[in-house]
Amino acid sequence: MEKKSIAMFLDYLEDGIPSGGNLATVRFAKLLKKRGHNVIFLTAKMPGKSREGRYNRIKTYRLSSIPFLKKQNVYIIVPNPKKLKEIFEKEKIDVLDIMVPTPGAVASMKIAKSLGIRVVSHSFGQPENVLLCHGNLRNKNLDNLFYKYLAYAYKKSDITICPSKFAEMEIKKYARKLNIITISCGVDFSKFKKTNSTQFLKKYGIPKKSKKILFVGRLHNEKNISLLINAMPKIIERVKDTHLCIVGSGKLSEHLEKEADILGIKSNVTFLGKIPEEDIPLAYNCCDFFALPSLAELEGIVVLEAMACGKPILVAKSRASAARFFVQENGFLFSPHSPNDFADKAIKLLENEPMRKNMALKSLEQVQDYDINKSVEMLEKVYNSN
Repeated sequence: MEKKSIAMFLDYLEDGIPSGGNLATVRFAKLLKKRGHNVIFLTAKMPGKSREGRYNRIKTYRLSSIPFLKKQNVYIIVPNPKKLKEIFEKEKIDVLDIMVPTPGAVASMKIAKSLGIRVVSHSFGQPENVLLCHGNLRNKNLDNLFYKYLAYAYKKSDITICPSKFAEMEIKKYARKLNIITISCGVDFSKFKKTNSTQFLKKYGIPKKSKKILFVGRLHNEKNISLLINAMPKIIERVKDTHLCIVGSGKLSEHLEKEADILGIKSNVTFLGKIPEEDIPLAYNCCDFFALPSLAELEGIVVLEAMACGKPILVAKSRASAARFFVQENGFLFSPHSPNDFADKAIKLLENEPMRKNMALKSLEQVQDYDINKSVEMLEKVYNSN
C-alpha cells in the first residue's frame, strides 16, 4: 500500500471524554502513522496553545479561531486560505480528511482541490449533537437544514465515509448520488478486553461487592443520562446494592449530581469525571452491564468498547441512534423516555447471573467484526483510490 501524507481536519481536538469523531480521529491517526503514513492534525487555536506542536504524538497545526461555545472552551477555525495552502505544500499533503464539515473545513476542501489533493469527508455530525446538546432547539425544519448543509459540504469531497449503515441512510435522504462508503470507527482489541478491575474499584472508591451499571460519554443533553439517574430509585428498591458509575464530563455535571442528591441516591452514584485513557477499559470491566440512554448516535463507539470487554448492553431504542442495532442476543433495548422501562430491564439483568454471562459471551462474539485494524485497512484503500 502506497504511503500517504494525510491532513486530518477537526476544529475541536482536546482531552477528556470527547465525541466519537474526536476519538476516531486520534485512533485512526495513530494507527496510520504506525503503518508508515505521515499524519498531521489541523485544529483550532485555543488560549494557551502553541501554533505548532503535537497532540497525542501527532504533529499538529493550530489555526486562527473564534469561540463557538466559550463556556465549554470550544473554538472553530476561521478560514485562512493562504495559511492552509502553505501547510499543504510544506507537508506535501496527498489526502485531506475532514472529520466535521465546519466552515473552516469546507474552505480547506476548496484549497486542497486547487492543489490536486484528494478530499475525504467523515460523516460524524447529527442535528441532535448540536440542537439538543446546546439547548432543546430541535424541530423538523432545523433538522432538514442541518442535513442539507452536510450534503452540500460532502458533495465537495471525493468520497464520504459513514461509520454505520444507519449514518449512510440518513445522509442519503438528502444526497442520493453522494459517493459513500461505510467504515466502522472500530475497537482496539489490544486495549479493550477482559481484564481484572480490582485496583480500579479501589482507586475510585467504588464498592467492590455492589452490582454496577456503567455509562461512559459526554454529559450533554442528547446523551439522556438523567434517565439513568431517575431509574435508580426503582432499581435500588429491588436490588439494594446497585451502583451507577458515570464516566465523563460536560455541562450537565453539576445538574446531574444535584438530581442524584434530590432523589436520595447520592451514595449509589459515582461521578468519576474525566479519567485517564488507560483507566477506561478498566471501567468497562468493573461493571455488570453497560448502559447507553443516548438519543442520538451515528455508531456508538462506547458500546463496541463495552462489548469488547465482554459486557451485556442496555441501549435506548431511539430512532436517531445507530447503537440500537448492536443489541441482538447480548442485551436489551429500552424506551429512551421511560426510566421505568430501563429499571425493569436492568433489574431483570441484575437478578439473573446466567443471563448476564450468556449475553457477555454474545457481546464478545458479535464485536469481532469491528476490529479497528480492519477499519484502518479500508481507510488506506480509500486514501489510495482514484
